[in-house]
Amino acid sequence: MRLIFLILIALISNINADTATIDKQQLANLKMTYTTGKGITLPNGDDLALTLATLSFRETSFMTNMNPAQVSTKYYILVNGKKQYFKMTQKFNESKKQVVDFKGKKYVVNKEVYYGNDSLGPMEMKLSTAKVVIKKTPQLKKYLPLLKNNAELVKLIHTDKQFAVKLAGYYLIICYKEGEQKFGKNGNANFVRAISRYNGGWNNIKYLLKFRKDRMFVKHLVKVHRIDNQMKEI
Repeated sequence: MRLIFLILIALISNINADTATIDKQQLANLKMTYTTGKGITLPNGDDLALTLATLSFRETSFMTNMNPAQVSTKYYILVNGKKQYFKMTQKFNESKKQVVDFKGKKYVVNKEVYYGNDSLGPMEMKLSTAKVVIKKTPQLKKYLPLLKNNAELVKLIHTDKQFAVKLAGYYLIICYKEGEQKFGKNGNANFVRAISRYNGGWNNIKYLLKFRKDRMFVKHLVKVHRIDNQMKEI
């Protein structure tokens, strides 16, 4: 009986070791996300280290499986002050002025770039949501000029992982506070609702179940790789 018990312990240890296997880039992203989350706290004082690390795993496998930004381009000329859109039949050269003939007159071609509102970057956040977070968060006020420049904001979300993590953290705080206003002050319940809201809806049970499972895995990774200990040693 004792032998069987020891074998089971060994099997469980091996399972945990296998489960905790991630590559160097994933581990680096986990550490960055966890560390960043330590500096972002809910109104009740709890930090978001483990929560944000779990979200980064759930959404993009620790930022290694990101969707590209959805971009579309349109071209137009101004006719009597109004935009007249048309399809370009030649390559658009941004380095010099291009003109086209329209009803016997020449007009300068203008370019418009549209960014879809699909989830962006390492934390899978919509562009519209990112803008709301920046507007409502004093800690992010230096990014306010980007609200008028979708291209630069999208670029930053994709290339600055820590910025994306901060957006996610402050969005959770916004959801938490909205939960308080909507459902009353119940810290644990509103925290769960905030996580659900992150993926859409106040009561997304399917997502919450997956998040809970992932949270256990990420918590195990934090322990195995001694991430908390490393932070204390710095």
